[in-house]
Amino acid sequence: MVLVLLAIVGGLVAPYRHVTLEARVVNLRAPATAGIPATVPVRLVEEESRVLRLTNTSARHALGGAIVVRARGAGLLALFGESEGATGLGPGHAHCSEADAAGVWSCRLPFRFRGARSVDLAPVTGQVDVLAIDIDVLTAAPVAQTGLTALMSLFAVLSVFGAVAGLLKLPEGPRADAAALFGAVWLLVSGGIAGGALLVLVGCHFISLRAQMLRSDAIRGATFTVSVAVVLFATVKIGSAAWIGGFANPGALSLGVPLGMAFFLVRALDLSFRVATLEVRSLSPRQYVRYMLFPATLTAGPIYTLRQFEAGASDRVRLQDWTAGAARIAVGLAKKLLAEYLLAREIGPRLIAVYGDPGGVAVAELWLMLLSNALYVYLDFSGYSDIAIGIGRQLGWRVPENFDFPIVARSMREFWRRWHITLSAWVARWVHFFTAFELRHSPAALQAILPVVASLLVIAMWHEIQLSWVAWGAHHATGILAGDALGAIATIVVARLRLPRVVDVIVSAAGIGCVWAWVALSHCFTLISAPGAALRLYGRAFGG
Repeated sequence: MVLVLLAIVGGLVAPYRHVTLEARVVNLRAPATAGIPATVPVRLVEEESRVLRLTNTSARHALGGAIVVRARGAGLLALFGESEGATGLGPGHAHCSEADAAGVWSCRLPFRFRGARSVDLAPVTGQVDVLAIDIDVLTAAPVAQTGLTALMSLFAVLSVFGAVAGLLKLPEGPRADAAALFGAVWLLVSGGIAGGALLVLVGCHFISLRAQMLRSDAIRGATFTVSVAVVLFATVKIGSAAWIGGFANPGALSLGVPLGMAFFLVRALDLSFRVATLEVRSLSPRQYVRYMLFPATLTAGPIYTLRQFEAGASDRVRLQDWTAGAARIAVGLAKKLLAEYLLAREIGPRLIAVYGDPGGVAVAELWLMLLSNALYVYLDFSGYSDIAIGIGRQLGWRVPENFDFPIVARSMREFWRRWHITLSAWVARWVHFFTAFELRHSPAALQAILPVVASLLVIAMWHEIQLSWVAWGAHHATGILAGDALGAIATIVVARLRLPRVVDVIVSAAGIGCVWAWVALSHCFTLISAPGAALRLYGRAFGG
């Protein structure tokens, strides 16, 4: 009950809590109710105006957006709401383009749902032909519309189950079976179609693993593994829109299961790879289901291997386990509430301004938004990891740590050793080391560069298959390689010059600042999905 009450309080203090900025979904909607009819163009003359009504059709999931007006002739005045003042529209005005050869110009006006409810358009002088009006609404993707209260309610049930298991001194086996059953029911309740389909996919994957184990030919086994990996990746990532739509979330519970699809993918691929390399030689259906459907990490990790899952199980839940888990959950909830407050007060308003007119936003304001967003992502994701680790502890499992104070990282390489540790370790095991091994006879430059680039591109595509995320991966890879080079130079200089200790402290502080500036800059590619617009925002951060 305490968890549920805390989540409800979080919902009251964070009006935008359902909007996740990384989702970057822009819905194009024509005006539904308007004095300006949907059958534009419309001609406006002096002393005549039309009122465009702005109706937020998804009140909990939208920040605002931009009105795009395309017209010919004299300028317009746009009056937002009742007290926000008038904005001039026309060739050469702020937010507007110059008129083309036919005299047509366009303007893009940002707005927030919290303020304006309507915009009154009227000609300044003479006559204006309004050719088109579009409304771009910045909303959260369905995958991000996770109800914190509903999610915490489920975790509260798991917490109570952990307490009961501790009182009854339930051994590991019955606890693992009950937890897996809870995970299966969670999937089905979240969405009968997608949840059932996911359970079928899990069953098919287990059959493929058993088929792998029966193949004695190493080459055929590896080929089979790659084929299974490709099918899994295509099914989960490329078909993500269908999965999201299939999770119906009855009663608007928003249980967040679609968020965990990528984590399902990693666990499945890890098992396939370990069977192919003979690290896992036997696997019972019971072992597999317990591992894949463990509910504490069902929605957003952390990532762990089968060996880690089995080794992390306690023989029974002790009082100190349950209380330590409760303390960790409290830390996670505090982080998430702070993150949502930051989203509502600092990031949301600036995001609307950037979205409406990236070139018109001051560089300082842009950097403040990017740095705030980097802090928001850290607090939100590490907070969820704390909650998952705490719930796992209350159920009798030691879930691996996912963050190790990345805020004090002095280089990008150190940052990735401290940030999303479980994903970084997994990619290092299956991508970085494999690529480095294959390049062992190549020039030293390739051996240093390609494993890093390959690893970050895989991490980028794990998040989203988009060009903007590829640019994000290239940005982080560049930071790691540049940091390695600068770090090597700095080490040599400091050693030779025998500089005082205070210089090392200054260099460390400068390194921390540079790391977070570089990380914040990468969010240009996560906040905006269109590659061209993301690159323009990236250039704007440098004053371009």
